[in-house]
Amino acid sequence: MDKKKNSLRADAVKQLHTASTTDSATRTRSAEELLYELQVHQIELEMQNENLRQSYEALAESQQDYFDLYEFSPVGYLTLSHQGLIEKINLTGATLLRESRYKLLQRRFAGFINATDSDRWHLFFAQVMRGNQQKTITVCLKQPNDNLLYAELHCLPMLKADHQPTLRIVLTDITASKQAAELLIANKELAFQNEEKESRAIERRKMERALQKSEEKLNFLLSNAPVTIFTCEVTPPFRLTYISPNIIATLGYLPEQFHEKCNFWKSNIHPDDVAQVYEHLSHLFKNDTLQHEHRFRTADGSYRWMYNEARLTCDEAGKPYQIIGFWVDISDRKKIEKLLTESERHLRAILDTTSECVKLVARDGTLLSINSSGLAMIEADSEDEVRNQCVYLLLAPEYRDAFQAFNEAVCDGKSGNMEFEIIGLKNTRHWMETHAVPFNLENGDIVQLAFTREITERKRLEKSLYDSESKFHALYDSSNDAIVLWDTVIFDCNQAALTLYGCKTVAEFCTYHPADLSPLEQPCGTSSLILAQQYIATALEKGQLRFEWTHKKIDTGESFLTEVLLNILILNEKTVLQATVHDITERKHAEMELRIAATIFESQTVGMMITDASTHIINVNQAFTNLTGYSKAEVLNQKPRILHSGRQDRLFYDNLWQSIHDSGGWQGEIWDKRKNGDIYPEFMTITAVRANQDQITHYVSTHIDITERKAAEEEIKLLAFYDPLTGLPNRRKLLDRLRYAIAINRRNHSQFAVFMMDLDKFKAVNDKLGHAAGDELLKQVAARITRCLRDSDMVVRLGGDEFVLVLENLKFPEAADIIALKVIADLTEPFQLSANDTVQIGASIGISLYPQHGNTPESLMDHADTALYQAKDNGRGCFVYFSGNELTLL
Repeated sequence: MDKKKNSLRADAVKQLHTASTTDSATRTRSAEELLYELQVHQIELEMQNENLRQSYEALAESQQDYFDLYEFSPVGYLTLSHQGLIEKINLTGATLLRESRYKLLQRRFAGFINATDSDRWHLFFAQVMRGNQQKTITVCLKQPNDNLLYAELHCLPMLKADHQPTLRIVLTDITASKQAAELLIANKELAFQNEEKESRAIERRKMERALQKSEEKLNFLLSNAPVTIFTCEVTPPFRLTYISPNIIATLGYLPEQFHEKCNFWKSNIHPDDVAQVYEHLSHLFKNDTLQHEHRFRTADGSYRWMYNEARLTCDEAGKPYQIIGFWVDISDRKKIEKLLTESERHLRAILDTTSECVKLVARDGTLLSINSSGLAMIEADSEDEVRNQCVYLLLAPEYRDAFQAFNEAVCDGKSGNMEFEIIGLKNTRHWMETHAVPFNLENGDIVQLAFTREITERKRLEKSLYDSESKFHALYDSSNDAIVLWDTVIFDCNQAALTLYGCKTVAEFCTYHPADLSPLEQPCGTSSLILAQQYIATALEKGQLRFEWTHKKIDTGESFLTEVLLNILILNEKTVLQATVHDITERKHAEMELRIAATIFESQTVGMMITDASTHIINVNQAFTNLTGYSKAEVLNQKPRILHSGRQDRLFYDNLWQSIHDSGGWQGEIWDKRKNGDIYPEFMTITAVRANQDQITHYVSTHIDITERKAAEEEIKLLAFYDPLTGLPNRRKLLDRLRYAIAINRRNHSQFAVFMMDLDKFKAVNDKLGHAAGDELLKQVAARITRCLRDSDMVVRLGGDEFVLVLENLKFPEAADIIALKVIADLTEPFQLSANDTVQIGASIGISLYPQHGNTPESLMDHADTALYQAKDNGRGCFVYFSGNELTLL
């Protein structure tokens, strides 16, 4: 504009000069013409002024339009310095960043970049500032209210007039498009999920229809089934949770009646059967299954017989949660059984009136039935005692095979007679004569129907005809013990004697003299011959004699120990000797082992106890008496609980016995009580002794007093956590206490204080009076500090003259002042170290508070130590709290 003014002015001056040069020419003009010209010129000037004004207005309007376009553009415009500071920003950019323009200027643009894009922006900014090309980046910006703005930045590097690099940025808000894209993805995912849900819904409806059909089929089957299905709870009163609908036809009740009343099921059981039903239920929890019969009252008041079979079901953890079972109406069967029972009773009455034995025997020899006369013959008290037993076992062994063949022939359809000898249940032998015929049972089996009478007396008479020697051999040949008969020489023996002495035949054995069956001397040192004569004389005098004797085998010469029963017999009016010889070698070995075991048991230095399977004490050794104070007589038939101290609860002993039953033993430390009431620790081992069938027969335990070992462990623990000089806790114990205090106070939102304390003038006392005096001073200092504190507080010696105090449960920080003043005051009082040595010292204390000054043991101790140094700098004999500003200065 200034240029235009200068141009107009130059034109006016030029025209003025032109007018002057032509003045002579224009003098002739009239004044009117000149005025006219001036007016025209004035108009031209006014027109030019108007044009100039319009140009100014157009320029101002153009500038305003540019300003509006810049400020109110739908995108943000920013100019960043080479340091990333905002130098210019339009209103749209400020609006997008949610800050006023004056707050944004000179702020670092990177501060608005979300943390997820921060590293990527810094790398992009560095790259674009080094180049001269326009680049674009998409970032996430963080607004002051923590909202996120997704923006596309078009960046162009430029140079300012001072040649400093700058970055022009066009910021476009793409949040809506970003959200639209995310919404589109979400909609696609939702559509996919809806398709899956619809697919699952279709599948579920198919399954529901299939389940409905299955339920309808099941309900039809259950409604028409001959059995009633039920489920019930596993705890009394065993309320039924389900019962099949056919219960209506069976008993006349609706299923709802069983569900609505807990005791409905129990209240309708026949009173005489309730106890039996509950007894069977108790077995269910042991065996997982039950089978029983009972009477149940129907809706019309009558009773029906029901067969009940049930099973216990458990969850994955093995815990019972349900009983499932079924009922079957067996009333008709019970009526038939009753009729059969009455019929059998009538037949039984008829059979019991006969003196002969009437019995039914199956093909395999099983006794199916027998009358009372037969029971008397076989010496049985009741039919239950022998029913379903094998009759072959009642026969004398020599007749069993023959009777078996006879029985099979009868079952094949042949009748016959047989004589045989039986051995009654009371070991009485009876001769029997039987007549047997085949008999058809209802199931089609053919069995033996036998009519038997006793012929023992007849056989006895026949037996008397046999040679007495034969009768004698029939008796003693079956003996397991050796039987030898002799007068002056051996004249007979049984098979057991041949086996015992190592001979093949009786004839060979009779060639030996009785002296040949013994060594020259008995273990007592007496001649076998002389000692035998003495025993024979005694037997002749008393009729018999029992004694132990060492014999030897004829074939090997090996000696063995026996027990001899020497009897005097009269055979054919002649006195003979009968020796019954029993080999007791194994018994003697067992007795020796028992004596050795008993000696070891009694000589053990550890206490030992033996109980039976029911844990009643049957033996203890002397070491046990020495350990507990109980004599053997005092503990016999008692239980080990007499030693219980009460320090172990029931769960401990339950786990102990569970370990014994699972692994066969237990060992560990336990607290027991002596007879005098003293409680002591011991190491105990318990071992279960099992029989061949893995049945526990005894328990053996050892008891070792570990009182001294426990004391040693406590002493080691004391040395690990306590100062040996003062008895105060040491640094290790302090750190544990601080960790615990931090945890407790953090949870309770409370506070505590840590004192770091040094003794003033301690070194002078130590140097002047010696270490012994210094140690005594430290002990007295520890005692004084302890008296100043509460029971809940702690005083610790770190070493030298350095102590730490921990004050817990401070209601307000100033409470620590009182303790600090009290400790300092008490420690300034004189200390009497010996009769001649009295010293006076002081103390300086640094204090840190939790949580104000730290939240770890190390930080609290460090800050208290810093405060301690400040207290020393302040002249000693005072206390100083830790200050954060002071730590900064340090």
